[in-house]
Amino acid sequence: REKERPDLKAKEKDKERDIEREREKVRERDRDKEKERDKERDRDRDEKDRDKEKDKERERMREDEEERAEKEKEKEKEKKKKKKKDKGKLSFEMEEGEEEDAQAEVLVKKLKKNPTVTSYEIRKEEAVPAPALPPATAVPEPEAERLPAGYSCVKLVGQSVEISVEATASQSVPRTKIIGISAHSVALVVAATDRNNEANKELCNFLRSAFGGDDKAIVCDVIRGFKAPVKTVSVKGLVPKEATSMIDFVYDRLRRAFGK
Repeated sequence: REKERPDLKAKEKDKERDIEREREKVRERDRDKEKERDKERDRDRDEKDRDKEKDKERERMREDEEERAEKEKEKEKEKKKKKKKDKGKLSFEMEEGEEEDAQAEVLVKKLKKNPTVTSYEIRKEEAVPAPALPPATAVPEPEAERLPAGYSCVKLVGQSVEISVEATASQSVPRTKIIGISAHSVALVVAATDRNNEANKELCNFLRSAFGGDDKAIVCDVIRGFKAPVKTVSVKGLVPKEATSMIDFVYDRLRRAFGK
């Protein structure tokens, strides 16, 4: 029996060591699981941070869109106000001959409405000859305005002229017009849409009319920036007057069309 006691003690110690190993393994698995949970929490935190950044970016974009929409509304209101002002402006000034003709016409109408006046008196009033208008005197055409020094919006390239243009296509404007001329470009608002090359065609028709009407000899083409607002337009077939250079002729015609 005394010999069996050491064996039992050894077996019990082995069992305790086995149990401790199992416990260590369990603790190791728990630590691994905790690490995995920490990683999951970090990933979730990163995803939430990314979602917050995306939400902030969307909010900024929405605010920018609203700001642009507000600016567009303000511009539309300004345009409508200008249109109303332009429609409200009426010119009542008349030339001397036109005023006398209008007074004579009013007098004839009054006589016709009065039954006590005979038809002879009406014919007599109608037969009064209108005053002779003075002969029209030919107004000499002003001298062409020269291209200022340092301006590169108009260039002479061989037999053609190239014009740098900043065109804004809009179907809300009533007609195409020049809104500004700077050293580097000519700014226009084109009454057409960007689709199907309509804006480029309308731009060329406007420039052709500014340079002397719908002359078939004047060839106008967009050579650069077909779908961009910044374009280069080539014009051929222009015939300036004597003692006027081609560039000065083109610049003078653009200045005359400015604001019309």
